Amino acid sequence: AALRLARRLRILAYPQKQGDDGEPVASPGAEKGKVGGVSTKKVFGLLHEMASAFWEKCSDQNGAPLALKTFLCAGESALLSGLGAIGEEFLTKAFEVYEESISESQAQYNALALITAALQHVRLGLEKDSLEALLHKATSCSSSLLKKRDQCLAVLRASHLFWQDDVTDPRVVELEAAVASASADQKAEYEGRSVPPITMHATKDGERVMQCLKRALKSAKAAEQQLAGRGGSSSDLYLAALQEYMYFYGKGVSTVNASDVTALVELVAGEENITASARERTFAHIKNLQASGEAAERWAAVAVP
Repeated sequence: AALRLARRLRILAYPQKQGDDGEPVASPGAEKGKVGGVSTKKVFGLLHEMASAFWEKCSDQNGAPLALKTFLCAGESALLSGLGAIGEEFLTKAFEVYEESISESQAQYNALALITAALQHVRLGLEKDSLEALLHKATSCSSSLLKKRDQCLAVLRASHLFWQDDVTDPRVVELEAAVASASADQKAEYEGRSVPPITMHATKDGERVMQCLKRALKSAKAAEQQLAGRGGSSSDLYLAALQEYMYFYGKGVSTVNASDVTALVELVAGEENITASARERTFAHIKNLQASGEAAERWAAVAVP
């Protein structure tokens, strides 16, 4: 409910075109961070108190994951509201919950999936150094998971933190969705509003992407060695890595070369434990790209059996 209220206050604070001249006019009190006498900062202060109390009192009853989710959601919402310092505090708190109260392997893996997903969306309102610190933290935690299999998959996921193609302002998407789902009264309040400008960081760091991909492959090999003596297999990790290499190669990341993709294609082709249908679908996708218009020339350099 508090997050919904924060969204409503955020939208009502956007300037709205009114009058015959159509000039934007801010909602009453919006310049002070308030609408209708309710402070947006106060809402986030309440959220912080609630999440902290739940973490403290219910950590022995699996309350930590819920507290982590609350901190992440509140952090994203605060950044959308233009409250960079508050948003950063929430996200930092989420990492504290992860490090201090989540110790079981699967729970850690699941928590990092939530953290990474949240960080993929927080491209506005944060200082560049603050964003970099959070991304580094997520990558470091991913590569420190106990199980090598989890390490591989988490680091592959983290690689996407360093290559952002979509620079759409999420507030615009949120506003459009709010108008579409609003009641008649709310729709009149929401329509005609426009989001104010805010700093956005679209990260495109090919070196960091490649570091993550190489680290994931290293973890995949370690996982294979761990399972070798127990009759298990981690060959599917190589297929997962190939699919990520394909993604970044297709996006034109300069550090990911055709030779890298070809080498993984050859590795996957020789792995008997990979499901044949999954392997063939991946190879067929490459062949389709080689036959398509704009992408054909680039993908022609990748050798597929």
